[in-house]
Amino acid sequence: MKQASYSLQIALDTSAGEFLSEALRAMTELKWKQIESDDHELVARVGVNFWSWGEVVTVSVVGNKVSFHSRCWGTYQVVDWGKNRKNVYKLLDQMGLKTYTVIKN
Repeated sequence: MKQASYSLQIALDTSAGEFLSEALRAMTELKWKQIESDDHELVARVGVNFWSWGEVVTVSVVGNKVSFHSRCWGTYQVVDWGKNRKNVYKLLDQMGLKTYTVIKN
């Protein structure tokens, strides 16, 4: 059974460090709990809510691309009611990214 998730890939128009720093700021403001990070990736946990048992949001920078991936916490939730998609766009909005080039949706 496939786990509920949502992914988006956009073009990177700044340095990886600057982008991830801004993503970390936004995650903190959203009160998402950072659970992992390195020079190219951030992973945060979104808490339990009405729609799910929580989600894991990953922001990865590879070359000139940024990948956002949100998936339901655990392996048993196959319907997310659009929550994973909302997480990705909520983070983009909190980062102040109003325009960006989508590479893969």
